[in-house]
Order: sequence, then C-alpha cells, then structure tokens
Amino acid sequence: MLMTLAAAQSVNSSYLVGGSAARVLGMWTVDAAQWITLATRSGGVPPRTKWPAGCVYRKEPPPEKVVQILGAAAVDPVSAWLQIACTEGFRAGLVAADWLLVNKHKRSELETRLDEVGMRKGIEHARRSLREAVDCSDAPGESYARALLIEEGIGPLRPQAKVVPPYAIDLLVRGCVAVEIDGELKYDEDPEEAIRQERRREKLILNRGFQVVRYSSTQVFAQPRTFIADVRRALERA
Repeated sequence: MLMTLAAAQSVNSSYLVGGSAARVLGMWTVDAAQWITLATRSGGVPPRTKWPAGCVYRKEPPPEKVVQILGAAAVDPVSAWLQIACTEGFRAGLVAADWLLVNKHKRSELETRLDEVGMRKGIEHARRSLREAVDCSDAPGESYARALLIEEGIGPLRPQAKVVPPYAIDLLVRGCVAVEIDGELKYDEDPEEAIRQERRREKLILNRGFQVVRYSSTQVFAQPRTFIADVRRALERA
C-alpha cells in the first residue's frame, strides 16, 4: 500500500482507480497486480513516456467524487467497487461489494451508482456482484469462496449460518456442508489457543452431522479449482 500511496502522491493531476484505490481505502480486494492503476482528472491518458515507474493509466470518465488519503487522491469506495467489478470480473466485484455492505454502505447507494453509470463494458459483473452481495461476510476469503461457488452453480448458500450454537458457520452449502475459511490474523496473538478453538468448533460441527471443508484465505485465493473440487466431494459424501 505504501508504494501505491507514494505513486499517487507524485502525480497531482491523477488519481487512483479500481483495485489500487481500494487498497489505500482499506477495502477487501483480490487484486494482486504489481501495477498501480491511475486515471487523469481530464479523462485522457498521458503518453506512456510520462507514466511513473510501476504505474499504468486507464481511461475513466472524470469522477464526481475524489477522496484524499495522506496526500494521495483516489476515487470513492463505491466507484472503486464499480471499476473493480467491470474490469476484474464478478469474483473481485463481489468481494468489494461485500466490504461496502459490511461497512454500512447502503445497497440503494450502490444501485444508484449503477443507474448513473449506465452501460459500460463489464457492467453485468457489477450488477451480478451487487445482487449476490451480503452484509455479514467476515473476511475477503469468505466472500471469494462464495463467489467461486456461485459461479459453479453450487447452492443454495447460507453465509454465517447459525445452525451450530454458539458458532456461525462461515458458509453452509445445501444445508449439509460447512465451509470454514480461516483468516490469518487470529493466529498472530496466540496461535495455539486459536488452533484449540478451531478443533473444538470443528468437532461440534462434525458431531451435528455436517461435512466440513476447511481452507485458509490464502489457499482459497491460490487454489480455487481445488477448493471447488473439495466442496463437490464433501457434497457427495453428505
């Protein structure tokens, strides 16, 4: 994020868009691109010889709203989501849309933004990501896992299903498979206790008759096809 901020601080007439804007805004993203994406306030694209190192420019309509973060300019979060969905597709769009709803942006706000932008390339991904977005996702890995299952037509899906009190299952698939996506942060303070709690939780879920598929966020991002295959096998066992 520091490199993204530094690049944006060095170009007064430009601002961050898409995944680059999302990173400095603290949004959930799946964008692993090394390039920092910018647009100009005029809507044009400067010659490549004037692009800062590590940056690419994208032609975007001049934004209605630009926010300032530590001296860097970026589109607002709703515009960042729209750009992400249109350029990166449904999965990335759903992750960003979930973040917006979790962080108290109203669904009507996103719908209004879609109506304002009208037709543009990739807009169907943005519309679909909003239809499928929820306000209860705990982490980007959970949202990404749900997007993968939606794309495969595997469902119905219940995020944060409270069917094994006192726990909520991250994602309940067809009422019989519990998908648990482990975040990385909970291991930082007391990893041994975190592992003990996970084992107690998984034992309780198994004792209630559910099949369990457990992945880390890193794994579900890196191995989407393997994740889908494991869910399908769990469904067959169930």
